Amino acid sequence: MKPAITTEAVILSETKYSESSKILRAYTREIGKVSIMAKGALRPKSKLVTFSQPHCHFLCKLTQGKNFYYIEPINIIDSNFSLRREYNTIVLAGFISEMVDKSFLEGETNKTIFDLIVKTLKLMNQNKNVEALVLAFSLKYISYMGYRPNLKEVDEAYFSNHEGGVTNLGGVALNIEDIYYLKKLLYTSLDEIVFEYDKSRTLFLLNLVADYIKYNLEIHEFNSLKIL
Repeated sequence: MKPAITTEAVILSETKYSESSKILRAYTREIGKVSIMAKGALRPKSKLVTFSQPHCHFLCKLTQGKNFYYIEPINIIDSNFSLRREYNTIVLAGFISEMVDKSFLEGETNKTIFDLIVKTLKLMNQNKNVEALVLAFSLKYISYMGYRPNLKEVDEAYFSNHEGGVTNLGGVALNIEDIYYLKKLLYTSLDEIVFEYDKSRTLFLLNLVADYIKYNLEIHEFNSLKIL
């Protein structure tokens, strides 16, 4: 058996397995995306009850088995419990998890992406302006993945996936304020995002950027955004 790996992890999703266990999809700092067998996680007195909740950020030891990793919990860093209190944050945090899950194969590692996930979830857990945070996350995420959108200001601006972002060659129409807002979100640190923008317009731009991510990463659909 391979030696255990100590790593930070964030839960992306959970699936019931048998009467008392779960299979967890997690993104880890050291070994990327993994599937974890959490034996007994559905038992009320199990130490894994809290560790196995969606978006929980924790430190653990993982041992690789034939089909799954097996978990030895160490300590919770941030439960991100408040993300599960409101519908909007449930959906938007789910979108982040779905994006990561569909972008990476098992074992693919990107520590910059891991740190971005952790920081975004922590701020969402504290912040009311979650739509702006998730739009900023999406812009930074796709940029770190190698597909930074062009946000150059042009006359008669449009956004085109094929053209790589803002263009004057047609696509989805944008105004100058949209482009300025997207640039601010892309280049401003997440914990310094304090400027306001129309909420419905922010969600419109989020769906626009989500389509750009799907196009470049060859993702068929983000099911979470359908219910927002």
